[in-house]
Amino acid sequence: MRLKTNIDPEKVYIAGRTGELVDFVNPLTYSLIDRLFGHQGPYRQVMHEFGIGDLNNTEGYFVNIYGRIYSDIALENEIMWLPTGYKLVIENSLPVLHTELSKKYFPANIGQRIKHKLFKLEVAHDSYYRIKQVRQNYQQLAKTLIQVRQRQQIAPPQFIQIMANYFRINHIFEILSHSIPTKSLADYQEQLEAYFKKFDFLNYRDQAVAEHEYTHLGFNLGHHEAITLRNKNLVPDYIPAPPKLPNRLRYYALLRCMKNNSRLKTYPLVYYLNQYLLEKIKPTRLHDFSFLTIDEIESIDQSTLPFYSAIIAERKAYYRLSEKFNLLQIIESGKLSIEKMAGAREVWQGTPCSKGYIEGMISYVEKPTTEVKTKIVILPNASPEFTPVFRRAKGLVFLEGSPLSHGAIAARELGIPAVVVDGDFKGLINSRFALDGTNGILTLLQ
Repeated sequence: MRLKTNIDPEKVYIAGRTGELVDFVNPLTYSLIDRLFGHQGPYRQVMHEFGIGDLNNTEGYFVNIYGRIYSDIALENEIMWLPTGYKLVIENSLPVLHTELSKKYFPANIGQRIKHKLFKLEVAHDSYYRIKQVRQNYQQLAKTLIQVRQRQQIAPPQFIQIMANYFRINHIFEILSHSIPTKSLADYQEQLEAYFKKFDFLNYRDQAVAEHEYTHLGFNLGHHEAITLRNKNLVPDYIPAPPKLPNRLRYYALLRCMKNNSRLKTYPLVYYLNQYLLEKIKPTRLHDFSFLTIDEIESIDQSTLPFYSAIIAERKAYYRLSEKFNLLQIIESGKLSIEKMAGAREVWQGTPCSKGYIEGMISYVEKPTTEVKTKIVILPNASPEFTPVFRRAKGLVFLEGSPLSHGAIAARELGIPAVVVDGDFKGLINSRFALDGTNGILTLLQ
């Protein structure tokens, strides 16, 4: 089985959003991602609940080429994903990424967008019901994690099922957060900050780093490593709403904490999923089971062992071909360290994320609640938390990120220039800059 045979020459493939999950995927991880985001997976089921996508379309749209995931752009648009703008072209049997895509590859999907807009209005109108729904999803995720910690493993069907709660929490937060005016966030910044410091464990609690012990395993399955498990659940199973805020801000703050904390709760689940697969493969004594899919591991026994051993050898040889080509450095590493151009202190060469050109004053926005006062803003990263900032700026500079990150994708959708540049600009705040998103260049003008 050669994974590259999944490529349909009649289709256009791009570096998909799922590329954010992992830097490199083996066949085992690829099979997990396909279950999560593919046909009838929890992501598409949740999006369908929100009026997006067609579950009757059973076409597969992911392809794994030398450990990188790409997806069919037509089907990505069908469920309103935000393509990265990196088009995959096979030249001499090797993949090449083109940075320009014609607008014909971005269908309008007017019907889908209207349905989704109406649903967003319905969600905003009945926020209390949606908050109740998110709380139920969060509690179900917490309850499952408690049970899984006791068993020390989780089977794939249960893992896939519980992830629907995580996707639903994220999407409802995205919908409601877009309706919060920046001024409201600024007016109550002190109260929000105090609440987040108490209940947002992803961003504010040092001890939550313990949950990140699981992240070095990440979504990459198929390892024999063991880590020290901590019995204490560091992320709360119940989060109270802040009492002294207007209702919309109370909902926003509560949702944000549940969204971020639910992300932390998924990390141990992935670890225990790997433990389940490890127990399945132990009798075979196979050490390279990451080259098998979840279905193959579930069906392996002594009679099929020679067959799967041959598959592993073939796939290992296939993956070694990745050494013969280099993708864009930012795609390869996920984060690029940028150095100033030689002989020019006022010019920084970065990585282009969204094309366009803008000149204006620059400011540093450290928190999502910070008011945007200049055309160009510098952000610490490109996470979804800064979505309100993306919509109010005319140019974006990310200190950490990549063309696959949420902020870069949002910038391309909004049509504003963006670049990833690693540097210290705090001494240059309120200076005038030129941002060239097409070439990834940031220039100090005065």
